Amino acid sequence: MRELLRFRAVVWTASVPGTLLVGAVALGLGRIIPAQPEIALAIAGAILVLGITAAEPAVIPLLAVPLLLVGHRVGAGSVNVSVSDAALLMATVVALVFTTRPLSPVLRNLLWLSALPTSSPPCSRWWRTRSWRTPWNGSTRG
Repeated sequence: MRELLRFRAVVWTASVPGTLLVGAVALGLGRIIPAQPEIALAIAGAILVLGITAAEPAVIPLLAVPLLLVGHRVGAGSVNVSVSDAALLMATVVALVFTTRPLSPVLRNLLWLSALPTSSPPCSRWWRTRSWRTPWNGSTRG
């Protein structure tokens, strides 16, 4: 009986703030929609993505695959990335956050290796010596 009461207390403690949060978001969206529909649409899209991710985490990375072929540039100011870069970043973050733990040692080493910055001096020196210039595009190997 004691465990049942503890479970009910945990459920009540989790559901009341969640209900209040959903109500606050709904009221905020209702107030924002007439004045700024773009922002309200973005917030509603973010909520939809979070709901889909909670139901099936593999859907978001799969939906990002067609966007990897789009080369259109987006950004404002000094931030200028392609749609494919943004989609790949989003899919990678979702996949890493919702992956099953613990990761295998090989995958963990691969993730750490991919996190190394390519602009560090050893990597950039290696990249400069192995350029993509070829004889058929008019440039010579330097």
